[in-house]
Amino acid sequence: MESKHTSSRRWAGVVVLALGLASAGCTISSSRNDSSGAGVVTMSWAAHVPKRIAVLPFESDASIAEVDTIARFEFAKHLSVLPYEDVEVRVVDKEAKGKNLSSLEERQRIGKALGADTIVRGRVLVSDHRWALIAAWNIVKLEVAMENVETGQEIWKSRDTAFGISFGLDPISWVFNGYREMIWWREFYRRLDDACRNMTKTIPQAL
Repeated sequence: MESKHTSSRRWAGVVVLALGLASAGCTISSSRNDSSGAGVVTMSWAAHVPKRIAVLPFESDASIAEVDTIARFEFAKHLSVLPYEDVEVRVVDKEAKGKNLSSLEERQRIGKALGADTIVRGRVLVSDHRWALIAAWNIVKLEVAMENVETGQEIWKSRDTAFGISFGLDPISWVFNGYREMIWWREFYRRLDDACRNMTKTIPQAL
């Protein structure tokens, strides 16, 4: 797991580089993913390869409203193209509504009621969007895990961070940053889409 100090140094390096280039009249625009917590398949996977998967509602520690719902739909979208049977989100919602999803026993009951042998849990750890005349950026950090419904054991887990930034001190950069502020939700969707795509790529394919 990446430490807070390592993460802080990385962001500080990005800012210093941005300031240096911007002072020379350059406009910086970039996006990237940090899959430092790339998918981890546990020893339990071999004994339980998923057949029917239900994606439960995600939780959120983030400040942006409804980001957990959006992240869940994005993850379910990318999961649906893998060779597993997935329970429709609306069907899962009917069964999970009002339930205590932090309880393992409750999650197992939901999974069995849906006829799923595997459930997916997710949490938005960080989501942020900031704008200033000289800069615009957004970031999202997700953690997602799969559980065996029968045993409650975790069989797969992934964490991913996606962020985008534009920076510049010249007038053209100000206009560009202003434009990115107007479409920040579109940019934020892209970050969520990137993170979920990267995580689902680490899920082993069914044989």
